[in-house]
Amino acid sequence: MILADFTVTVEFEKTPRAVRVIVYDSLKGLRIAATRYDNLTRSKKRKQRGAFSNTLGICHRFEWFNKEGDSHPDCAIVRLARPYLGVGIISHELAHAAIWMHELARGKEPLTCVNDEPFVWVLGELVRQTVNSLNEFGVYNEN
Repeated sequence: MILADFTVTVEFEKTPRAVRVIVYDSLKGLRIAATRYDNLTRSKKRKQRGAFSNTLGICHRFEWFNKEGDSHPDCAIVRLARPYLGVGIISHELAHAAIWMHELARGKEPLTCVNDEPFVWVLGELVRQTVNSLNEFGVYNEN
């Protein structure tokens, strides 16, 4: 069962970017959804099962273009699940999204102490918005 489904948005290098965050009530739900997503474009012969059997959270990265060829703000889906909703897992998965935003904006330019400020700002903002949304959705409330 899905406990929360929301989008967090930031500007990276003056480009709006959005990450969809989906929170499941169990790892089983997260792993089933990750497997379905991963198998979407595979032929029946190439579909996989069990590829996410050890996954505690996941970030699916993609680039989506509109009809005019412009990059769409949506660029990642982060899947989280109870009981793994601490800041460690959340920040880990959102770091994948922030690195992807860096690569979309700057190509394969390495992150260094000289150019990391936009990345760390975006990561902090993604985590802040996500934790605030999890609280708004009551995900941390005991049932």
